[in-house]
Amino acid sequence: MELLQSYPYLMSGLAGLLILGILARLGPVSVRRFALAGAAMALPCAFQTWLDAPAYWTPVRWFTLKGVGLEDVLCAYTLPGLACLLAAWPLSRTLGPPRPWSERPRRYLVIVAAGLGSRLILHALAVPVGAALVGSTAILAAVMLILQPARWPLAVAGAFLFTPFYFLLVKAVFLLAPGYPGQWNQAALWGPAPGGVPAEEWLWSLGLGIAWPLATAYVCQDQTSPRKEAA
Repeated sequence: MELLQSYPYLMSGLAGLLILGILARLGPVSVRRFALAGAAMALPCAFQTWLDAPAYWTPVRWFTLKGVGLEDVLCAYTLPGLACLLAAWPLSRTLGPPRPWSERPRRYLVIVAAGLGSRLILHALAVPVGAALVGSTAILAAVMLILQPARWPLAVAGAFLFTPFYFLLVKAVFLLAPGYPGQWNQAALWGPAPGGVPAEEWLWSLGLGIAWPLATAYVCQDQTSPRKEAA
């Protein structure tokens, strides 16, 4: 408990990694591959902490390297991976076969332009960090839906399954480490905190649950010939 009190960001990341590992092991092979691909694709998002801290929050980290901590890497890997896993599991029979590797780099650049590009533009326009975080995720979700409208069930599943999961994870850490909410910059928050979790976190998790499964499908899955797979 002392470690949790001292490093709640690290502990929440490790808990998310454990949950991701267990669920990935239990799920269908196609879902496991999809989730781990989505997690790996999101790893560069760890560097977004350069935009988030300290304007949005000042998390206590175990150690940092060039301003990026192990916690940021865990967060960037586990949360998108869980969003993909939860969205894909009920739709595992309609994911489609893997996309050829030769097509993936070009498609990955599209999501980088839509997601990171919009975030940098909003940052350059001095949009408040919370609004920029939510807005860039929403822009990525919109672009992915425009490019692959037939995948809307993946977006719906991600929204309805990942958002409450993220709330429960954050709420549990808040209850076990009462000092953790104080690491958010209260002056930068909008104010409302449904269930004790900042509204920005709710909206960001909703956007991630929609956007990242779609982005992973756009890069990694061929939509032309869905396949059936046994669990």
